[in-house]
Amino acid sequence: MKKSLKFVFIFCGVLLSSQMFAWTNHYYGTFLSLEPMDEFKRQVEVESIESFLSKESDKLAEKLEEIESLSRKVIKNYPARPDNLKFDPADKKNLRQNFLKAIRVNPTIKLALYYQELPIKENLSKKSIPYTNVTIFPEDIGLKKYILTELKEKSKIEAIHVTSSAADEPDYGLDIHLFNEGIEKDQFISEWGKSYNFGAQAFGDPKLFYGTQAPFHMAFYHESWITYTAAGWVRKTFPEVRVLMYYNLSKFAFETGHDYWGYRFLGWALHYIGDLTQPYHSTLTPGIGTTRKIFAEIFSKKTKEKYRDRVSDRHSAIEHYQFFRMRSDLGVNPNSPLLLAYKNTERDKKFPPIKLPEYIREVLTSESNDRASDLDDVLDDNPEIMKFATSKDIEEEVKQNAKTKETEEFLIDLFISFGAHTRNFSRSVIPIK
Repeated sequence: MKKSLKFVFIFCGVLLSSQMFAWTNHYYGTFLSLEPMDEFKRQVEVESIESFLSKESDKLAEKLEEIESLSRKVIKNYPARPDNLKFDPADKKNLRQNFLKAIRVNPTIKLALYYQELPIKENLSKKSIPYTNVTIFPEDIGLKKYILTELKEKSKIEAIHVTSSAADEPDYGLDIHLFNEGIEKDQFISEWGKSYNFGAQAFGDPKLFYGTQAPFHMAFYHESWITYTAAGWVRKTFPEVRVLMYYNLSKFAFETGHDYWGYRFLGWALHYIGDLTQPYHSTLTPGIGTTRKIFAEIFSKKTKEKYRDRVSDRHSAIEHYQFFRMRSDLGVNPNSPLLLAYKNTERDKKFPPIKLPEYIREVLTSESNDRASDLDDVLDDNPEIMKFATSKDIEEEVKQNAKTKETEEFLIDLFISFGAHTRNFSRSVIPIK
C-alpha cells in the first residue's frame, strides 16, 4: 500500500505540470474589484525602483530583517533566507540586485514603468510598448493582446492602474528558476536559485517557460491525511512567503512616503490572493478521489492518462473561457453579470479581518477548495466551455445552454469572492486618507 501511495502522488505531480496560470490576466479582475474603492482614485507620482531603494535603503534593510524574522516565526515549513542574502544598504552600486536577491525573486525581472489599459474601444487604437519590455518571457506572445503604456518617472498616474497592472506582474518572471534542484536531471538551475534555499522543485513542468513558478502560485492546505503522509512535496508551496513579504513591503512604502511602490507591492501580493481563489490552484485533483488515482496508477495506464488530460483540460478551459468573456464584455457590455460580480461588495463583510498567514490557509484557500468539486461538476459534459481547453483565442460565439448558464453562475459566485478578498486585503494595507 505504501508503494501505491507513492505512485499516486507522483501521478498528482504529473497532473499539476501542464497549467500554472490561475487567471490568464489578473489586471482585469483586479481593476474591476478595486473600482468601488475611493483609495484607488488618488493620483500618485511614478517612481523607479532605483529611486525608491536609494532613498530608503537604511530603513529598508531593517524592515527586511523584521519580515524575515516574522516569516520564520509564523509560516509553516518556511525555508529561511540565507544570511548571506541580507540586504546591504551600504552597497550603493548594487542596491537593485541586492534587494531582489534579498526578497528571493528572479533578479532579471524588468520592473519597467508602465501600466496596462482596459481593452475598451477608446484604448484599442493606442500603440502599445513591446510586451518584452515588461516580461522576461519572449515566448509569452499572448501579451501582444495587452495594451501596455509606458510611464515616465515623476509623472502622475491613478493608483488603480498601478495596483491592477502590478497584479499581473508575478506572471512575468518574478518566480522563475528559484530552486537549487530541478525535477529533471538536465534542468537549468540558475546561479541565484542555487543560493535561495527553496530546495528542490516539487512540481511543475520545467519544459514550459513558466513551469518553475508553479510552487509559488499554488497551495494545497486541505488535502487528506493520506496525501500529507505519503507525499511530503505537497507541503512545498510558497504563496504565503510571497504574500507576507509584499504585504509588509507595501505598508513600508506607504509609511515612508513612496505611494507608487506601496500600490505596486500591493498589486504583487494581490496576484497570489487572486491565484488561490481558483480551485485548481488550491486542490490537487478536483473530482478525482485518492482511491481512483491509486487504481489508475497501479492497474490502468490508459485511465491514468485520461485523468491527467481531464484535469489539465478543465484547468485550461475555465481560465481561457474567463479570459475570453472578460475581453468580449469589457467596453461592450458594462452590465455583464460577470463584470459586475467583481464590483459586488455584499460579501466584503462576510470574511474575518486579514491576519497573515492564517487568512490564506483558513479563509481564502478553504473557500476555494470547497468549490473544487462543484467546478468539476460544472465542467463535466460541457463542450461549449471545454472547447477553450486548447486555446484562449477562440473567437466563435458560445452557444448558450443549461451547462453554460451553470458555468456563468459558478464564475459569478467565485468573482464576488475574488472582489471581496481583493478589497479586504487592500484595506488592510493602504492608509485611509
